[in-house]
Amino acid sequence: RGLVERGKRLVFVLDELQMLRGIRRDGEVLRELFNFLVRVTKEGHLSHVICATSDCLFVEEVYNNARLEGRSDYILVDDLDKGSAYEMYDRFGFRERDVVWGYIGGKIGDMVRLYEKRKVGVRECEALEEMLLSERRRVEWLLVKLRRGGYDIKGMLSVLRDVVDGMNDLELVMSRYDEVIFWVKENVLFYEPIRGVVKPQGVLIGRAIREVIRDVL
Repeated sequence: RGLVERGKRLVFVLDELQMLRGIRRDGEVLRELFNFLVRVTKEGHLSHVICATSDCLFVEEVYNNARLEGRSDYILVDDLDKGSAYEMYDRFGFRERDVVWGYIGGKIGDMVRLYEKRKVGVRECEALEEMLLSERRRVEWLLVKLRRGGYDIKGMLSVLRDVVDGMNDLELVMSRYDEVIFWVKENVLFYEPIRGVVKPQGVLIGRAIREVIRDVL
């Protein structure tokens, strides 16, 4: 409180908050944590709190928590736009900016992956193809798991096709909920819970999805 009285506001950052989901110790840890966070922010005015997570379904769960209604704001940390991405490409030393944009867009994580491959001597275009193949193999392996589980493969893929073709609003989520949620849980699709928008997790996985659909459907 002394820092607040001197005009300094603390910022408490919790990353990958979804790791606390389901943990119980004399009650649910996550619920007790939120009660504490509300006390130090909206009630005590002692600190700001930023909770970060890469699990978009967990975001929806947290945002719809009645205890937090009117006491929290949702901030989407999305991929960079083209101009900002090109600036980052320059910092990473990428030479073929248009080619790189076509493969990974503005996803920082994929930029780091490409940079690490180049550091060990892999040529830029070769590294991009390796990254694409890795994502494609991930989707194909998920299809193997689905087939073994008796799922309708064409039905599951049709959801991905609808998303990459631009059908990505709440209507799709509601009409094909189970299929959408499967792909979201597997980090193939991203669900933005506030607007109800579904899209590929990034340009790279979107490109891999198109290749798989082309060969399977």
